[in-house]
Amino acid sequence: MQRNPAPPAEGFVAATTLPGNSNQPPIYSPAAIAHGEQGSVLLSIHVLGNGLTDFVSVTQSSGYQVLDQAAVDAAMHWRFQPARMAGKPVVMVIPYWINFNLQTQNVQQSGVPPDH
Repeated sequence: MQRNPAPPAEGFVAATTLPGNSNQPPIYSPAAIAHGEQGSVLLSIHVLGNGLTDFVSVTQSSGYQVLDQAAVDAAMHWRFQPARMAGKPVVMVIPYWINFNLQTQNVQQSGVPPDH
């Protein structure tokens, strides 16, 4: 029986969180909660071809430096499934939202903007 070879890997596949997303969320500090600080931070996460975070910048601030810094500090330790171009890993910048919610005293992380 003759087998057809697999088609060549073409195109671009964006970087994503790893299955099971074991990336730890930012720490929502008790001091920030006590001061009533909440908001959403949009990060630009530079993901290397090996899936490690190389650099993180704040694209849109929550309005509170402590929340922005907590988001950056957490994202610097995250791992991703790297982006691929023609089947080969490539560097990619991922936009990533972090929402610090005072009502639930919780942190939600998502690749999509939070509902306002």
